[in-house]
Amino acid sequence: MAIGREAIYAALFELLTQKLVAPAGPFAFAARRYRPASQTGTANFPALYLIRGREEYRRELLYGPATVALQAQLRIQSVIGEDPNAVTETQMNDLADAVEDVVENYGGPLGTQTLSGLVQVIQIKGAQLIADASGMGRYSEQTVVIEMMTTH
Repeated sequence: MAIGREAIYAALFELLTQKLVAPAGPFAFAARRYRPASQTGTANFPALYLIRGREEYRRELLYGPATVALQAQLRIQSVIGEDPNAVTETQMNDLADAVEDVVENYGGPLGTQTLSGLVQVIQIKGAQLIADASGMGRYSEQTVVIEMMTTH
């Protein structure tokens, strides 16, 4: 059985853009092809990028199908550092919370997001701040790792 990776990543991107990109959400721009913050353009902030991450095959039974964990990195960019009075962590925390609300707080049949049955569940595995504009920087950036579980 094929996993259908592209269908899964496309469905995740569609879900995130529907719920998170203006006018519905706090992001001004979304893409699946990453650009450095310096090339994004000020009108496109805050921005999010969905990037394919690692894959892990987990086998619980010797002859059973593998559970496949597909990971995606959701890169969040902000240009809040241009305002010397703004606390950059405030906007980055609010953006991460908005992503979490879409991924983790879904009321499907089991209380989980399944991307219309393409996967068993999606969940956030962690987040990491990459660049903080609190000092002399202009851009803040963080990664939220989203894991999608399916069977092979």
